Amino acid sequence: MEELMEDVEQIINVYRLSIEREKKYYNYPFTNNPDHYYKLMML
Repeated sequence: MEELMEDVEQIINVYRLSIEREKKYYNYPFTNNPDHYYKLMML
């Protein structure tokens, strides 16, 4: 059970880091990519 909880926490952490990375990318002026905006909204 403990291993399963650790796996879930790791997956959540990966999503959290991915969202933070996408937010940083969002602040750059060259982000005219519609796919990026859609992906950020979905995350």
